[in-house]
Amino acid sequence: GGTHDAPDLTDTIMVASIDPVNKTTTLISIPRDLWVKVDGHGSMKLNAVWETGEFGYLHKVSPGSTDPKAIAAGFTLADSVISEITGLEIHYNVLVNFQAFRQAVDTVGGVTINVPEDLYDPTMAWENANNPYLARAGVQNFDGVHALIYVRSRETTSDFARSERQRAMIQVLKEKIVTLGTLSN
Repeated sequence: GGTHDAPDLTDTIMVASIDPVNKTTTLISIPRDLWVKVDGHGSMKLNAVWETGEFGYLHKVSPGSTDPKAIAAGFTLADSVISEITGLEIHYNVLVNFQAFRQAVDTVGGVTINVPEDLYDPTMAWENANNPYLARAGVQNFDGVHALIYVRSRETTSDFARSERQRAMIQVLKEKIVTLGTLSN
């Protein structure tokens, strides 16, 4: 989403395995830059698969489409590729844009996370009041804007470190929602 280049590429891809009996969840990050073969479409980065399915259904490039069938086509194609990569069957999907992520964090009053090391990224300083230090090591409280900056940064760390930040953020967000009692069984 958003107004940046290629708004329909997936920024983050995760698979969640939810065990309702033991009340546990496991998150697996799938590298968005992984090159994959897509039947009928050739090779591409994984982050382009959802968009390829969406645009294929529409028979045109149409960023930001809200057509439910186009969105479903994007998920169908992404599910098949991710299932092939992981060996897991994908049962459900969630599509969250940047605005929804910020709103989710703000709705619960922000989140508290222990940042393992300073996160320095001059390429995102413009989003952080021109401060290249996006997060300092230690316990930090993030509103939606700063939580999104923290999980999006990827220029000065590895994609694996970025994925770990994203999983940690989702975990603390989930814990905050459960603690507030806003999520039923």
